Amino acid sequence: MAEACEAARQSLHDLVKTLGGELSSSIKEISDRYEPEFDRIRDDAPDAGGVDAALGIEIDVEWETIGIALDLPEVTMKTQEWSLDLPQVTMKDKRIVFHTPSIRMVRKKIGQRPEVHGWTIKWKNIHIEVPEPFMQKHEIVMGIPDVRMDRTSFKLDVPEFAMRTQELKFDVPQITVKRISIEAEELREKAEAKAEAMRDEIAAKRAELFGGAREQIVAASSTFFTCLRTQIQMKRDETAAAFEPGLAMVRQALSKLEDVKAGGEADAMRQRLADLTAKRDAATVQFDEAVRRIVEQEKATVDALLNGLRDVA
Repeated sequence: MAEACEAARQSLHDLVKTLGGELSSSIKEISDRYEPEFDRIRDDAPDAGGVDAALGIEIDVEWETIGIALDLPEVTMKTQEWSLDLPQVTMKDKRIVFHTPSIRMVRKKIGQRPEVHGWTIKWKNIHIEVPEPFMQKHEIVMGIPDVRMDRTSFKLDVPEFAMRTQELKFDVPQITVKRISIEAEELREKAEAKAEAMRDEIAAKRAELFGGAREQIVAASSTFFTCLRTQIQMKRDETAAAFEPGLAMVRQALSKLEDVKAGGEADAMRQRLADLTAKRDAATVQFDEAVRRIVEQEKATVDALLNGLRDVA
């Protein structure tokens, strides 16, 4: 499973790294462009010694390296040992005896009628056939599925997620005014205005890169996480399919028992079908839970990537 989704994972990582690299380069270009302007402001600042010092004028413009972080999804495929009870089904002939209500015709006397023989009269019985209900015994021999649950172990690659932080560093101006005079105040306002313009450019570039790449990020994330879900779903379907032969045999046996109206045996077979269905559902629920966790992780990952960058404390 790990190999099956590696290409999709690498594609997502490459896309996000490329965006991070483009942003880092853009920030450096902005920083390099503004640096000479701050140098000029620093050069224009009054000399902190001599007369300027007596007037109380001192302003510093320094460059400070700060960082912003880009969170990348880190996926580790952990091989887990899973154990499931899977059905082994065999057919065994069984003699089944049951009774069903039936009707049979019975000859009954309902009276007498006279018959004349010369000077002699003889009375003859009158009979008719009348229906009589009774429980008719039936005996059949049919194949009954015998289901045995065997413990089966297999290995499954399950993804484990973590967010790995990639830090981008760049320089921003920090303005310090130690003593205020009118001239220093004007320079400070000019420096702060430049710093604000630089920060706005950086924010705009960040929004431009990550806003334009939104569809690419969503598509690459979807491809990767769909692959992870598909791998687990395939194993789930394989597990569910292992129950189908047994379920088919039980359904077929139930249908035959219902056709011949073997009520008690049909009820027992119906319960057997319900039990086997419940075992199939129990076997597949852990796969469904694994898929649910991947869906939640996909949402969290896409949200983190679309939020772009966060400041490093």
